[in-house]
Amino acid sequence: MLIFIISTLVFVVAAIGVGRWVIVPRIKRQRILASYDVCPPWLLPELPKELDKVVKVGSRTRDNKSYAVNFYRLSCNCRRFRHSRSHYPPNDIHRLCRHLRQELDTSNVILRYDELTRRIIKDRVRDKFYRKMTLLGTEMAFGFHPESDFIRVFTRRRQANDPAEGPFTGIYDKFTFNADQDIWIHGESPPGAEAIVKTIYESVVRSTPNNERVKV
Repeated sequence: MLIFIISTLVFVVAAIGVGRWVIVPRIKRQRILASYDVCPPWLLPELPKELDKVVKVGSRTRDNKSYAVNFYRLSCNCRRFRHSRSHYPPNDIHRLCRHLRQELDTSNVILRYDELTRRIIKDRVRDKFYRKMTLLGTEMAFGFHPESDFIRVFTRRRQANDPAEGPFTGIYDKFTFNADQDIWIHGESPPGAEAIVKTIYESVVRSTPNNERVKV
């Protein structure tokens, strides 16, 4: 009888373990796909097949520790990637963990991406959504999360000869807007700030679930 009970317990524990590794990832993937109804995914262009190989990346925080990344598959064997970023579909920018971003930059493979995408990667891909728009003749992106007041705006800086109404031709940079307090963080606003703020309230904040204003 005791053996039967022990065997049953072992079976139950094993079943729970299998469920955790099969059901939980499936739920996470379903949630990610459902979020595409709020904002289309930011997809990276597929890299050449020649990059379908494992590259060792040394850890910046732990000696003698390395990780295996693959640029073509946008994969890494680190814990963060396995538990979170791996659930995103192929070529989704959110697959880029720290080690992939680090090696993309070190190897210059990142130069295969456009300037706007590179600036988002430099910011560590911290936002749940990235919405691309062309405003004032300038392609830009809005990074946001439904439960945060902060919207990151990735746009070009204005050069001396650029008209006030755009388009702007400077380097891409990041500007952060607090939608609750209606202010730019650190007091620095992007060129064309008035039009950008209007777009934030019309097309970013209102695009979140339930059409509600973003709240912490």
